[in-house]
Amino acid sequence: MKFNKSDDENQWLHISDMMSGLMMVFLFIAISYMIEILNEKNKIKDIAITYEKIQKSLYESLEKEFHEDLKEWDAEIDSKTLSVKFKSPDILFKTGSDILQPRFQEILLDFFPRYLKILTDEQFKSEIDEIRIEGHTSSEWSETVPLIRQII
Repeated sequence: MKFNKSDDENQWLHISDMMSGLMMVFLFIAISYMIEILNEKNKIKDIAITYEKIQKSLYESLEKEFHEDLKEWDAEIDSKTLSVKFKSPDILFKTGSDILQPRFQEILLDFFPRYLKILTDEQFKSEIDEIRIEGHTSSEWSETVPLIRQII
């Protein structure tokens, strides 16, 4: 079988057509991937905006409810973390004790029902995944505390 020059050129034409077609397929794949990434980016942006709005609204609700009490309780609400911090250690626990002071028990009995009422409001209820409650006793030891208790 004898090949002439025009057959050889026709072969290259078919290969270049196939390569052009493959390049178009890869181009469409790249464009569709970029559109998908852009859509995901917009979804994340929408979630972040919604989160900020809810966080601000929750902070404003907590601040409105507890505004007058925060000074009396020597407490603060962090606008970024939405944590409520009671700052006076002498109100919380006696030195070397793990038992709440009567005054702090009164504060908590006033605080928690109002706090939970805000958190369970329809506006926030479906948006809150968890509530963390942390507490720490006095970091100083009293000389009246038995030695064995200090070791534990």
